[in-house]
Amino acid sequence: MLKHKLLLDKARYAKKPEKKEIGTISKQIINNAVELAMEELSYYVTQPNGQTWIPGYIEGARTADNWKSQSVFALDFDGGITFEKVKLRLEEYGLDCCFAYNTFSSTSELPKFRVIWQLNQTVTDIDYRSNIQLALMYLFPESDKSCTDANRMYFGGIDIIYKNYDYYLDIDILLESGEFYAVRNSSSKNMKRNIKKIDELLKINQNGSKKRTLYNINIGTVENASQIQSIRGVDFEQLRKEMQILDDFMNPNIKLKHPILLGLATNLRYIEGGQELYKKCIQANSQYAQQEKFNIMTYCKTVNYYPKNLETFSPYEEDWEYRNLLEAAKKKQLVRKQKYHTISIEQARQELQSILENIMKSNDTDVHIVKVPTGAGKTESSTNFENVVIGLPNHSLKDEVANRIKTEYQVTPSFDGLPKDIIEKLNYYYSIGAIGEANRFLDDQSKVDQQVKDYLDACSVCYASTNTVITTHQKALFIEWKHDTIIFDEDILTSLLPIDTVKISDLLNLEANLKNENDKKIISKLIDDIRQNDDIVPKKFNLSQFKDFTAIENEVLNGNVKYESKILYFFNSDYFLVDANDKSTIHYIIKNPLPIDKKIIILSATANETIYRFILGDRLKFHQVTNIDMTGVIQQNTKYSLSRSYFDKHIHNVTSEVGSLPVITFNQYKHLFDNAVEDMHFGKTTGFNNLKGQDIAVVGTPHANPKTIILYAVALGMPVESNAFEAIRQQCVEHNGFRFWFNAYDNDYLRNIQFHFIESELKQAVGRARVNAEPAFVKLYSNYPLPEACINDEELSESMQKLEINRSLAASNDETNNTEQI
Repeated sequence: MLKHKLLLDKARYAKKPEKKEIGTISKQIINNAVELAMEELSYYVTQPNGQTWIPGYIEGARTADNWKSQSVFALDFDGGITFEKVKLRLEEYGLDCCFAYNTFSSTSELPKFRVIWQLNQTVTDIDYRSNIQLALMYLFPESDKSCTDANRMYFGGIDIIYKNYDYYLDIDILLESGEFYAVRNSSSKNMKRNIKKIDELLKINQNGSKKRTLYNINIGTVENASQIQSIRGVDFEQLRKEMQILDDFMNPNIKLKHPILLGLATNLRYIEGGQELYKKCIQANSQYAQQEKFNIMTYCKTVNYYPKNLETFSPYEEDWEYRNLLEAAKKKQLVRKQKYHTISIEQARQELQSILENIMKSNDTDVHIVKVPTGAGKTESSTNFENVVIGLPNHSLKDEVANRIKTEYQVTPSFDGLPKDIIEKLNYYYSIGAIGEANRFLDDQSKVDQQVKDYLDACSVCYASTNTVITTHQKALFIEWKHDTIIFDEDILTSLLPIDTVKISDLLNLEANLKNENDKKIISKLIDDIRQNDDIVPKKFNLSQFKDFTAIENEVLNGNVKYESKILYFFNSDYFLVDANDKSTIHYIIKNPLPIDKKIIILSATANETIYRFILGDRLKFHQVTNIDMTGVIQQNTKYSLSRSYFDKHIHNVTSEVGSLPVITFNQYKHLFDNAVEDMHFGKTTGFNNLKGQDIAVVGTPHANPKTIILYAVALGMPVESNAFEAIRQQCVEHNGFRFWFNAYDNDYLRNIQFHFIESELKQAVGRARVNAEPAFVKLYSNYPLPEACINDEELSESMQKLEINRSLAASNDETNNTEQI
């Protein structure tokens, strides 16, 4: 418990001291400075002790001039109000007290009592001390007027009538509440004059030099407040769905305390229609003292309050995503600053074909990234080239492309057709990062299992071929091909810079079972560093520090312990990062190289030039196909952030709107929708064609884990200071031709990575309907705007007209085709 330095007389009394005794107490109390917790103080000032005390610390004679410090305050009530009413008023203004006791002169007919408060800080400024004392007295004009004196003695009393020893007085709320209570009944005409009188008593200059001692530091000066422009066009019914505290205020059955009403008033006065809303809500709620609560708005306007921060008055942490209601309302004011330029799909396909032909003709080993919109035929274009390796994201897309290829080709097999026990063993090896062991296992099994032998023989044919080979991203990256050109269909960033985790329990098991003492010590030190480290900066991993890594591999592969995470991958990582909130998990990143002796082509709708420039430097050649005039429509609703943390709060507003549409969303929230797409979710949307031409909904803003962003920035060698890793906040940003509010990093490099991952997931998800080439309608719910989406009614109206025309044309073409077939 916090202890307070004050003065306490040693003499004990069972009744109020006589006049001659008071003189003695006044002289001797100065010599008895003590440090007491509030519970201790309450013991000494009530029976059987009844000792006299002074809340402040005084040196020398008992005069106000000799006051030095104070962290305890008190008021005397000698009639005119009961303690129950004092307590109710404190609660009304969001306050409490530490304890209260009946004074010696209290009777059942006329209760007299003393109320005591404690601070969690020590006041050493006499003016500040006076402001706190006066604010208490303004809030309770029924209290004894002599309580203002800094050297006032308080006698002991009879018994404790209330206690809350853990409560500390909120000075900001008190100062605001005290002044308002003093002028609460003032007319709008007289309020300014009355506030001026109070300011003079509180030693507040006209220029507001001591404003901080009266007003909350988040409120600001008169000059700042006068520069704020009112926000127009706010839908309060919609805003209340976003902001829980506003929803409470607009509910006539919920009574809010004064600090919350004050906070709301400081915000609503800057929103067009906000003052009228405030008055309407007060009138609708019979629990409020009408005129007093109306005057809160008048008071805010008179004092010229700056909008208070939500975290200073809203009890709901989810509201704190925004600094204030203005910021929350502005978030809806998404502005398109640049027109989204497009060309026809036929022109885009010609543009892509021309770019690819020029790349293939060039005699280089550069990395050519072609950023191409979905629907422009990038996959189809890659099937026209001979003697290349084509890497696809997964086996199903690989097999689909193989059926469309126009030249001689080979297809690398998958091991799905192998015996179940062999697949399980392979999956375990891959799960711990034992790729070499998986290959050795296959070689051994091929001697006794024909299916495995056939699988390896088919792989060998592909690896030895110079014909076109269709394979996966992973095999395209890590096999030494005989071809001069490798084409990757879709972005390969996460394959070049994979991020994974290792459990510290696996490291502990490894430490316990290693035989090499040197390596055991290194593992032990690594574990200790991880446990003690709270640094958010990734550490570089150094594999060479281990003397016998073969022994480590052998223990992981052949020991008695079954490891649960990719521990061997961890030992090949470049950087790792410990989560300070979950030290059981270590995140790491591996930098995989691209072949340097081959021409590399990456065809992607989401490739980020800045990120790849850090990876490839001058080897990168970046090409871009113009955006396509979509056949379908994307309607975007940016009202809700719909990040994972906000899903539970807002999802009921979305589920009714999406209805029976197939929904792509977060894997863990599929159960909230009636028609979530079973085999697709954020993180797993690439390469699927089964929703082509269908109307769908995409729900969510798929933020990347902050640790992923930090690891990428460090692995890429971006010039980012460590203090930037935690500098993320709600702010107005400009990106992709939009100005919008978003919870974004301050640092441009970190923000670029952050936005890349969000945009990539959203583009892949909406792209499953193939809206560029198909007359499909996509409902997108995310506060991250896509340039190709309709973000307002005007854009949507124009696009829907085109969609109806395109759907009519598609239906006519289908009818013609059916007739020809008949």
